[in-house]
Amino acid sequence: MLRKLLILSLCISVLFVFSALIPPVNAGSKNVNWQAAGSIANYVQVLDTNTYQVVPNYLISLSAKGPPGNAEITLMGVGEFVGPDPACNGENRINITQNEMVARFSDLSLLFAIHASTPDSYLCSTAVGTTFNIHMMVTGGTGRFEGVTGNINGSGFGYPLNPDPDSYGPDGPLSAETANITGTIDLP
Repeated sequence: MLRKLLILSLCISVLFVFSALIPPVNAGSKNVNWQAAGSIANYVQVLDTNTYQVVPNYLISLSAKGPPGNAEITLMGVGEFVGPDPACNGENRINITQNEMVARFSDLSLLFAIHASTPDSYLCSTAVGTTFNIHMMVTGGTGRFEGVTGNINGSGFGYPLNPDPDSYGPDGPLSAETANITGTIDLP
């Protein structure tokens, strides 16, 4: 009996050691379906190290919940004023020409995404706020997102905090935002 228990214990130990050496299988796709809210700093000045000119950027800080996990998201980018546009129901359009994102998860894994040139990413600016449609390519990450690819799309509304829209335009230096971020992450 003792011999059988010893053999059984040894077999379980060997299986445990081998299972620890085999990495978990994560291959496949995961859906992204975040509900997000946060703040936007609208007039961040960044030095372009190629031209040594100051370029206005925006900086967005969001909390997101939903698949593939709750995250804190930081985005930074550049928009180019276009003017009144039929796609914005005649309101002012701003094309997003650069956009970068880092999502940080509770296990400290990171997910990276950058601006996708197609389809167009833009926001429509009105006197009561902004609506936006953003498209990004997932370019990798760390931890459980190492080597991932994919595409994500964001849409939502920006709420101006400034009660006097004539002082800065429809969005003052700080705005609030709610968004839906959807897409697919392809795991290696």
